[in-house]
Amino acid sequence: MRKISLSESQKTRGAGAGPGIGRVSRMHTQEISAQLTRQRGERDAVAKHNRSPVMRWAFVLISLLLLSLGLLGGWWFFLFKGDMASIMDFSKTPSPPAKTALSQFKAPTKDEALALIKRALAAGESTSEISACFALGKSTPENVVEFLSNLEQSDGQLGELEWLGTRNTSQLQIEVVSISFKATDSVKKRLALLTPDAHGVWKIDFDAFTRAANPSWGEFINQEADVATVRVSLSPGIFYQGAFRNDQEWMCYRMESPDRTHLMHGYCKKGSPAERTLVGLFGRGDSDCRVILQLRRVEYSQPYQFEISRVYAEDWVMPPIPLDEVH
Repeated sequence: MRKISLSESQKTRGAGAGPGIGRVSRMHTQEISAQLTRQRGERDAVAKHNRSPVMRWAFVLISLLLLSLGLLGGWWFFLFKGDMASIMDFSKTPSPPAKTALSQFKAPTKDEALALIKRALAAGESTSEISACFALGKSTPENVVEFLSNLEQSDGQLGELEWLGTRNTSQLQIEVVSISFKATDSVKKRLALLTPDAHGVWKIDFDAFTRAANPSWGEFINQEADVATVRVSLSPGIFYQGAFRNDQEWMCYRMESPDRTHLMHGYCKKGSPAERTLVGLFGRGDSDCRVILQLRRVEYSQPYQFEISRVYAEDWVMPPIPLDEVH
């Protein structure tokens, strides 16, 4: 076989073709490539390891932030949940007082109480029927006619009647009926508080039924009056701000009314007759109670903060003697 010289071998390579490097050279190149791959993998593992503590701390910090926001939101809701809408159950029957009014007159049965409610709501413009069904107080039959004529527009169509039974106070016999009204997108409720007159005839207390405020809530909230008599549901509060920031001087209560959308706060000066009366009411173990209060505006107080200067009644019917004069 004829040997090929180097010059002839070079002549036989095509244009642009590299010289043969042989088997040993190709194996060395493969080893270098594998080594580079291993080095990249090691670098990636080190980088991943270095990132792990950072990611863990980031996760912990984000979790703590979300937990703090949740706690803050819960605290805000607890204090101001009534700012959007009143959610207290005004139809709940509180515990009876230790000393209740003597049952001087026989209470109506459930059927008799419900029949009286239906008769009263159907009285229309009949002043004689109105006088027979309602305890008017300082109101007139004409006031009742006007209120009833607007009732469907303000509250909705008459729905269910629920007899809640006896709720005697220390001075009064009271039977309670809850009345539901169906509005377009909600159900509103009113309480009919039945009391006997001097002759034992049971009637619906008109001021309690209308949740009367004197002056009106609008006038009082808009600072057109500094003192008002109102019907609210009361529960212990913790909002000590503004003129009432000193919890050593004031006792705080949350106040809600179906006729107001904002949560309000009332404050009793510690040691006052009003404070002693409310301490006695809540000493029965109830979380809230219906009361008639005298509220007074105090200088430097916030818009929905008021002093509770009098406690007239332990329900929404005005008694013969103010409650804070009895306790």
